[in-house]
Amino acid sequence: MRRSRFSESQILSILKESEAGLEVSDLTRKYGISRATFYNWKSKYSGIGGSEIRRLRELERENGKLKKMYADLSLENNVLKDLIEKNFLKPAERKDFARQAHSKGLCVQSSCKAAGISRGSFYYTPSRNDDAEVKRQIELVIDSRPRRGFPKIFDSIRRKGYSWNHKKVYRVYKENEFQLNNRKKNLIRQIERKPMPEATRANEIWSIDFMSDSLSNGRPFRAFNVIDEFNREALDIEIDTSLPSLRIIRSLELIGSDRGFPRFIRSDNGPEFRSLQFRRFCCRNRIRHRRIEAGKPQQNSFIERFNRSYREDILDMYSFKNLSEARNLTLDWLIEYNYERGHESLGGKTPVEYVRSFLPFTPQNNSEGAKGKNCCLKEFV
Repeated sequence: MRRSRFSESQILSILKESEAGLEVSDLTRKYGISRATFYNWKSKYSGIGGSEIRRLRELERENGKLKKMYADLSLENNVLKDLIEKNFLKPAERKDFARQAHSKGLCVQSSCKAAGISRGSFYYTPSRNDDAEVKRQIELVIDSRPRRGFPKIFDSIRRKGYSWNHKKVYRVYKENEFQLNNRKKNLIRQIERKPMPEATRANEIWSIDFMSDSLSNGRPFRAFNVIDEFNREALDIEIDTSLPSLRIIRSLELIGSDRGFPRFIRSDNGPEFRSLQFRRFCCRNRIRHRRIEAGKPQQNSFIERFNRSYREDILDMYSFKNLSEARNLTLDWLIEYNYERGHESLGGKTPVEYVRSFLPFTPQNNSEGAKGKNCCLKEFV
């Protein structure tokens, strides 16, 4: 707002001239003001002295400062309300905010209103049970299997006989930051996929595959894995520096002598699985060999998922001095995998528990499979 050309002292002197008997028209002409301005001055400053004018000026200045201060505080209050009402603060942080406001002199009701909580929440003191035992059990599982996530950890704890529900265990799991930092995979374009044959009973489809690793001295070795797709049971893991076709056939024959041979064997297109000896083995035992398409390991997804578990729990976890150490650790892990570790795809049951809920499987009879004397020379896809 534009300031007046006349100060308060000048306005008082003009009003004194009017009181001395000078006409209003003469004053307006002399000082270049309108009659309305003169009468406004008279109604505002009539009967006020110079000291009172100075005091009035100081009051106006203080009033302006107070208005500015009120505007700033109102703006800060609105920002804090928006911050609280839009759930930027967690419930515990809201409670701390209310307690801090109360400690600075604000009453409980105003503090709770500003924080957006009830008075009951302000006075409530949680009575949480001791979580030390839950944390200790989680740490025990992580020490033995560091690459396991929460579902497997919770399943292991429940199998020990503890009755904590998943919400409590997961809260302790998150509070102590035990979660794994898994890198997210890039999303890929969805393509049309061909359905894979599914096993309907035990010992119907076996999946086989190779894995590679090395000893602490740098010497490489391979692992030949065999699982039953119906209940994800690990049938065998053969470990050696060299695993030709004849060694693979011998491992499969040992499994077949105990369980019977399956109707199908699923594998990739490795040279060991395309060899003449392996095809003869399949013909001799009337096994249909199903090889996946080149470059599509997802068609053999059961064994690929098993390979990941084996690599995380054993191959990546230990530095082997010799093959005997690798075989012993693998044998112990196989027992745990088949008898103690639950699978989400099996309803939380272990492979052995799952297969026991069905009728016992029967060995493969000779009524199905490849026929003819020259079947071993054919290549099954």
